[in-house]
Amino acid sequence: MMKNLFVVLLLSVSVPVFSQDKIVFRDGHVEDGKITEITPSEIKYKKSGMPDGPTYSVYKREVNSLVYQNGHIELVTEKNGSAKEVVRYKNRIAASYFVPYIGGSGDFNTFTTFGIWYERRLIPHFAVKVPFEINVSPTRQSYVLGLMPKFYFNKNKIVQGFAGPEFLFGAGERAYYHYPSVVYRHTFMNTITGNIGVSVNPIERLNLTAEAGLGACIYTYPKTNLTTDAGIVFKLGLGVGYNF
Repeated sequence: MMKNLFVVLLLSVSVPVFSQDKIVFRDGHVEDGKITEITPSEIKYKKSGMPDGPTYSVYKREVNSLVYQNGHIELVTEKNGSAKEVVRYKNRIAASYFVPYIGGSGDFNTFTTFGIWYERRLIPHFAVKVPFEINVSPTRQSYVLGLMPKFYFNKNKIVQGFAGPEFLFGAGERAYYHYPSVVYRHTFMNTITGNIGVSVNPIERLNLTAEAGLGACIYTYPKTNLTTDAGIVFKLGLGVGYNF
């Protein structure tokens, strides 16, 4: 704090030699440029010597003060910097654990599901998630890859609710008892669920997700008398992610 105050005082006494605005960051370094816009969460500016170049932006929480070329000094407070904003990172990778319940005609299975997923935030309210899951049960194993468009109900908050459809496609094996031994038959799975959940970012790099989904699954058994089967799907799980 004393370091930033010293920088501000130093800039205030030497303003006459400046021809541009200055952004004083909380870590002490100073960026020269031309401030073009200030939003509730960001400061946008052109870099020094690049008036026709790209517009850069920085979160207010990273900035201590603004020193304009006319000598005016504006302190950027924590409330403007909004400690409640969501992390600024657009990429996320996570590990998840689900207990899906799947019921078909005449059989019901509780899977233990381990997965990893990648998410890309496209705009504040919208992201795309790509999950890969391994499902294991006493009689069936499967490997699925999917896609989930995610809509976030609120933006720039530590806690965010979301919803969206999830599509999963994969294959596996189903065990049958056929006297005198157990045989395995290949299975193809197509699943669609409507998911809702909550995403929590206690710190910028860490994400915690709780998610539930309800939908349907279609199985296809090649080379058997029962070629297709349909069932319901209920998913409930947790995920731990890293933002980058």
